[in-house]
Amino acid sequence: MLTVARLLLAEGDAAGALAVALWAAGRLESRGRRIYQADALALASVALERLGRRAPALDTLDRALSLAQLCGYARGFVEMGQELSPLLRALLDRRGAGRQGLELASRVLGAVSGDEPRETVPHRQPRARQGTLLDPLTDRERAVLGLLPTHLSSSEIAQRLVVAPSTVRSHIKSIYSKLGAHSRDQAVQIARDQGLL
Repeated sequence: MLTVARLLLAEGDAAGALAVALWAAGRLESRGRRIYQADALALASVALERLGRRAPALDTLDRALSLAQLCGYARGFVEMGQELSPLLRALLDRRGAGRQGLELASRVLGAVSGDEPRETVPHRQPRARQGTLLDPLTDRERAVLGLLPTHLSSSEIAQRLVVAPSTVRSHIKSIYSKLGAHSRDQAVQIARDQGLL
């Protein structure tokens, strides 16, 4: 679905891309696939901008960033690169944007412009309480942990992180061990209790 929207944008069919992206966002929302929903809304915001509809584009991007912030992952925004830069700048300048999205907008813009390393964008930074773990999570484990609350499979997480599925499974096993968890839901709950999510 998102690939079709991207192709339509590349071909200059902003109206078609908008229709597909909004349809995809609705379907993904009904399935609880927030990360992909955020990507679909980001594509919709670019399509709206190309159609000369700046205000709805900013509203849509603000919603996308807020969703991404909740999921703790936003590599899709960085991959859209320069396409989103004008909208991100305008969103940061606009007073009415949601606070959750603003922090992420700033980080994504920094990564796109090269002012901030891209590695800092895909996952939410852990809160200070991670020090309560005897064996702290690595950066990659934190990236995987940030995706555990979603409905993404190990293979889908691997695609997002551009690693092998076996690597993701290894990280998940390590996360369970470090958190003392025996299931995905338990790991998520413990991580939330520890302030890691």
